[in-house]
Amino acid sequence: MNIQLVYKIKRQQVSRSCLLIFVLISAWLPCNSLSQISLQGNFRQYRPNQSSGSESQAEMIFVHTDRPIYVSGENLWFKVYCRFGDHGLPTALSQAAYIELIDAENQQVAAQVIHLISGSGNGAIEIPANLESGVYYLLAYTAWMKNTGPVYYFQKNLKIYNPFSGIPHDQPVADSANMIITRYGSPVPSDSAPTTAIMNLVLENLLQQYKNRDRVSLRLKLKGPPGTKLSSDLSVAVVLDDAKKTETGAESQGQLQMIIPGNARLSLVLRVPPPDSIYLPEKEGLLLSGWLKNKSTGMPEANMEVYLSCVGGNRDVKLTHTNSNGRFFFRLPEGEGKRQIIVQAPAVTDENLLVIDNQFARRSESPHQVIFDLSEFAKDYLEQVLFNYQVRVAYKIVEKRTAENKSGIDFFGKPDEQHALDKYIKLPVMEEFFRELVKSTILTREEGSYRINVLDRNLNRIIGPNPGYLIDGVPVFQPGVILESDPQVFSSIRVISSRYLYGNLMWDGIIDISSRAGDFSDFELPPASVRQTIQLFEPDREYIAVRYDTSEPYKDKLPDYRTVLLWKPDLTTDLEGMTHFEFTTSDVSGRYKIVIQGITASGQQIHFEKRFIVGEN
Repeated sequence: MNIQLVYKIKRQQVSRSCLLIFVLISAWLPCNSLSQISLQGNFRQYRPNQSSGSESQAEMIFVHTDRPIYVSGENLWFKVYCRFGDHGLPTALSQAAYIELIDAENQQVAAQVIHLISGSGNGAIEIPANLESGVYYLLAYTAWMKNTGPVYYFQKNLKIYNPFSGIPHDQPVADSANMIITRYGSPVPSDSAPTTAIMNLVLENLLQQYKNRDRVSLRLKLKGPPGTKLSSDLSVAVVLDDAKKTETGAESQGQLQMIIPGNARLSLVLRVPPPDSIYLPEKEGLLLSGWLKNKSTGMPEANMEVYLSCVGGNRDVKLTHTNSNGRFFFRLPEGEGKRQIIVQAPAVTDENLLVIDNQFARRSESPHQVIFDLSEFAKDYLEQVLFNYQVRVAYKIVEKRTAENKSGIDFFGKPDEQHALDKYIKLPVMEEFFRELVKSTILTREEGSYRINVLDRNLNRIIGPNPGYLIDGVPVFQPGVILESDPQVFSSIRVISSRYLYGNLMWDGIIDISSRAGDFSDFELPPASVRQTIQLFEPDREYIAVRYDTSEPYKDKLPDYRTVLLWKPDLTTDLEGMTHFEFTTSDVSGRYKIVIQGITASGQQIHFEKRFIVGEN
């Protein structure tokens, strides 16, 4: 079920008929949790129609980076385009793209999850300052693409230079000159990329040469056959040219490298993986999957409750059940950045094993290695880029970044009763606090131990036998963990004195306790539990566009050694194919290139390059 239903019921406001509806809903929801979907059926609904030859449910992905060569410590700016394989229209299956920067040994250097809106998203990777010189590989794929295997992932070679580590001594064997390495699997023959441009792009007002700190304003016009939809989704990079062979003013147009390698293009169909390894499309947000098995027999544990909770920060708890294959799925909470989670199956023992699937793809083989070679021109280029980076660090010129947590308030909203424990006299055990202080709860004794129940204060009676106990947002299932704890560990108590239905959860009130640490670190995890840091969507990054007063461009005394004059990942054209963009040249003289890439509303791919001079060259 693709909703999260928050349903708060006040007994005094609910008639008998509403209570009957509530019981029916609560009985129905657990049977329709995300994990209870027939995975084979869910998978088949997105498969291509093989009888008609349709490939519309297979995704392909392309990444436009601002440059192919970097200095360690710089930002790597990128734009992701994810489209259906046969017609190039934006994907409707995935809201997330997984981006990895890996080294020649197949080790992950950086990783991000990018939010896709209508098949597009953008971001920036901060290249670690201590990264050694070498060729690195940018990978991109969706969760849905994991079902087709890594041969369909996007891969791009990037050269990264660290002036303190120099050039690698052990060079891999260079690939054949007639091969281009753009993906995993077999090298892609260079003649497999189409070179005929479907669309024609014209840049108006572009001069062949500009002064330093000049403002450049350009008008872009797309042209195509009659009846072609000219609205488009584009990204633009204006950077110092890293190649020497192309003449100033030369122009090239073509298509993006979104095709798949060799004969695989003829058989782009989704295989049906084993039931215990299916990856569902992330149509409505990020998914987390895993499995629960018996350690001794290896048999799956079916129909078992599994809880996911976010540790610290805003509270969010989810409940699902394992399917017949022991698999479970959660829709992750909204938000950005990294969050710690705890996944637990309270009804299992040490004989069970709970495993969370890696968010990022498994890689069984290293990428095809290419040599790290630098021409004299490339060395000069890198010297200028390095100088620019050092100046920007020295003058603290950095890009803006949004806050990392947009997940909102706790899932249960405003509590009905709350207490900050520091305001009260110290008591020996938490049991005394609940007896003396918390008016919305009552302790009852069952089978020799105490239980905390939540009261409906209007009716002065216990709401029900199944209250929810939370410590730092993590469900605990034995109230003794709370009652027998040292009060010095805790900072506050909050009570929700109403029945709550939230997704698949139904609790007869909620008792939420915060520890001073705020991260459940003072408590032992039960058997078959996993604590892990997950990545939600990457926070937005904003490229700083520099502008000067046109009458006094040198009034600003700060040095301007930018080699990236513009990175604009969200340029769009109107229905007539028209748009414009601006940038300001820097103090760095030399030849620059404008690279425009994107896709039209009809699915046509666009690649355009144009060069110009800044300063005396």
